[in-house]
Amino acid sequence: MDLARIRTLSIFILAAGGAAPVVGASIGAAALGHAHAAAWPPIWLNWYASDALGMVIVGPFLLTLNSASWRMLRSEKRYVEAVTILLLIAVVIIMAAYYRAFLFIIVPVMLVAIFRYRLAGAAIGMLVIAFVGTVFIVQGIGAPVLQATPAERILALQIFLAATALWSFPVAAVLAERDRLMAALNAANSRLAAEIERKSRLVTGLHRRLVNAEEQERLRLSHELHDQTGQTLAAALLELSRIEKQVGGLERDRLHRLRGQVEQIAQTVHRVSWELRPAAIDELGLASALANYASEWSVQFGIATDFHGGSVDLDRLPDEIRMTIYRVVGEALTNVAKHARGASAVSIVLGGERALLHLTIEDNGCGFDPAAVPEPAAKHAGSGLGLAGMRERLLLVGGELDIESSPGLGTTLFVRIPVLPLQPASKAA
Repeated sequence: MDLARIRTLSIFILAAGGAAPVVGASIGAAALGHAHAAAWPPIWLNWYASDALGMVIVGPFLLTLNSASWRMLRSEKRYVEAVTILLLIAVVIIMAAYYRAFLFIIVPVMLVAIFRYRLAGAAIGMLVIAFVGTVFIVQGIGAPVLQATPAERILALQIFLAATALWSFPVAAVLAERDRLMAALNAANSRLAAEIERKSRLVTGLHRRLVNAEEQERLRLSHELHDQTGQTLAAALLELSRIEKQVGGLERDRLHRLRGQVEQIAQTVHRVSWELRPAAIDELGLASALANYASEWSVQFGIATDFHGGSVDLDRLPDEIRMTIYRVVGEALTNVAKHARGASAVSIVLGGERALLHLTIEDNGCGFDPAAVPEPAAKHAGSGLGLAGMRERLLLVGGELDIESSPGLGTTLFVRIPVLPLQPASKAA
C-alpha cells in the first residue's frame, strides 16, 4: 500500500482509525464488561479510541518499512543522521515531561524528521512520542502537564498524538508525492533529452550525408566539365585555328574574335570545374591546392597572401575533413574580398598538435564587432557558406569556429577540428 499520496493516506486513516477498530473494541468491551459486571459502552469508547489511535500510529510505520525513505537510508548509509534525529525527538519529549514549553518544540523537530525522511520520519517520530509519553505517564515520571488522574493524562496524550498524526502524515505525504512527481519529471526530461540527442545525431548524420552527396555531385560535374565540355571546346578551338588560316580579310578577323570568345568560355568552364572540385586536392594534395588557391586569389584581388601548411600530413585526413578545410578557407578569403575593406595582407596557417587540427586565417582589414552581427546577417548571399554556414559545416566534422575582431583592427578566424593523431608531413607543401 502506497501511503505517499494524500488520497491513499486519507483512505488508510479512515479505515484504520474508523472501521477497523470497531470489531476489536466491540468484542473486547463486551467481554470485559461481562467479566466485571460493568457497563460496556464507556469501556468500548475508550477501547475504540485507543485501538484506532494505535493503528494510525503503528500502521504507517509498518507499511513504510519498504518505502523509498528506508531504502535511501540503507543505500546512502545515513544512520548517524537518523539516530541523531530520533534521539532529538526523544530528548524533546523527555524535556517536555518536565517543562511544558518544550511541547512546542515537538513540531519543528517532527518537521525535521519529515523533511529528511518523509513518511518514515513521521511514522518513527510518532512511535517515539507515543512510547516515551505513555511510559512517563504510567510510571509517573516528570512534572505532570495536567493535574489530573493518569487515565485523563493518557487521554490527553492520545488527543495530542491524534492531532500530531493529522498534520504530520499529510505533510509527509505531500512531500513524498512531490518527490515522486519531481522524479517522474526528471525521468521524462531525461527521456526527452535522450530523444532530442538521438534526433540531433540523426539530423547531423543526414546533413553529413547531404554534404558528402553534394561533394560527390560537385566531383561528377567537375569531371563532366573538364573531360567532356573542356575537350569539346579544345577541339572547337583547334578547328577554328585551322579555318582561320584558310580565310583572310574580314572573315579572318571575325573568326579571330570568335576564337577569343570560345577561349574565354573554355577558361570559364575550367574555372567553374576547378571551383566545383579542384583536381589539385586529389592530384597534388590539400596543402598544394590551398597554396595554389591562395596564390591565385592574391593575384586576382591584389591582396598579399601568406600560406603555411606543411607541418602535418594533411592528406592522411578523411576526404570529408579535407574538403571542409578547403571550403572554409575559400569562404574566409571570399569574405575578406567582400567585406574586409582596406585589407592588404592575409595570413593562413594550417597545422596541428596531437589529435587536433588548427586553422588560423587573419586579415588586417576594417574588422567588425562579432556580437553586433545578427545570425541571419552572418550568412552572406551568394557566398555559399557565410559565418553561420562555416560553423554548421565544421560542426558536421566535430569542429569549432571562433572569431576575434574589432573595428579597425582586422579579423582572425580560429578553426579547431578533432582528428586522428596527426603525422608530420614528409615534405613541405
